[in-house]
Amino acid sequence: MWIFICWIIFSFCVAFLADKRGRSFVGFLFLAMLISPLIAGIIVLCVEDLRAAKERSKTDYLLQMQMRAQQQQLEELRKIKMPSSGSRPLPPIGARDMINISKGGEDLGQHSVADVKRMLDDGRLTLEDYYFDTTCNEWLKLAGHPTLNPI
Repeated sequence: MWIFICWIIFSFCVAFLADKRGRSFVGFLFLAMLISPLIAGIIVLCVEDLRAAKERSKTDYLLQMQMRAQQQQLEELRKIKMPSSGSRPLPPIGARDMINISKGGEDLGQHSVADVKRMLDDGRLTLEDYYFDTTCNEWLKLAGHPTLNPI
């Protein structure tokens, strides 16, 4: 009688172990009761852990999706063109007294800081228009210019 009770208890232990490894609880319970809890336990430990494999494949999928999204973002960034400066060259590095201005995608050329302030005052320019920043080599909004709009 005791052997039969131990057989059933160990069969349930094997079934719980199989369930934790992503295998069928009922299937391994019947297998353990049919052949032996010891042999069924060895089989459970020898077969691949399906939950770990599922987590690995999920992680791999997420990494692939992140890489694909980053590649798409990189392609989009490569397609972006900066506003053209027309036939005029961009201001040389160190020409802090002159600012290259762009309004609505149209290059207005180089202007002195005093001229730009005057244009802002009389409404020909807004703080939403752009200037070319030679330090970062980008077009930025006039609202961020350190001389025109000190914070």
